[in-house]
Amino acid sequence: MGPTETLAVLAGAHFLAAATPGPNNLLVMRLAMQSRPLAFAAAAGFWPAGVILSSLAMAGVAAVLLQFPWIERGLNLAGGAYLLWIGVKLLRASFAGESAAGDSALALTKWGAFRLGVFTNIFNPKSLAYYAGIFAALASPDLPLGFRIFAALAMPSVGSLWYATVCLALSSAPAQAGYRRLRRWIDRLAGAVMLGFGLRLIWQAR
Repeated sequence: MGPTETLAVLAGAHFLAAATPGPNNLLVMRLAMQSRPLAFAAAAGFWPAGVILSSLAMAGVAAVLLQFPWIERGLNLAGGAYLLWIGVKLLRASFAGESAAGDSALALTKWGAFRLGVFTNIFNPKSLAYYAGIFAALASPDLPLGFRIFAALAMPSVGSLWYATVCLALSSAPAQAGYRRLRRWIDRLAGAVMLGFGLRLIWQAR
């Protein structure tokens, strides 16, 4: 398979992976219903995290993880703890009074949302495994180095197209009005799902 065909296959796989349910989509959906700028800031944070993960994958990090499984367990524990922290914050906000919930929402700046996006993607339970598996194809010495660098930058951009679509769709006026009506239940559901992702990661680290 030539470079062009490899890039096309990876682009399709990456778009489908970005569209599957997970912490990244949950975060963007939740923030989009609250604030379009915050959602776009979080989605923008996914991109540098994706570049880091794809670069590590092409550098052969999967082989390192196989040789030193304690590193993978440590990453799973750290990621699980981070997702648990997000889940607890969402649940606490869902049980807070209206004024407290409003203060909490305003406290998240665009920079804070960007950082949240970076760390959520880094600790996403499917991210490292996905990049280590799919992007291992780019580690082939038959592919030019320039092409591999371009792919490492381009693939996260493909995912950004999906997240931008989600941001636009769920930040519409009707969606935000619906969120304001159902904020408590939406935050409880989002918090519970984040807790589930976190507990799953910690369980896998046993």
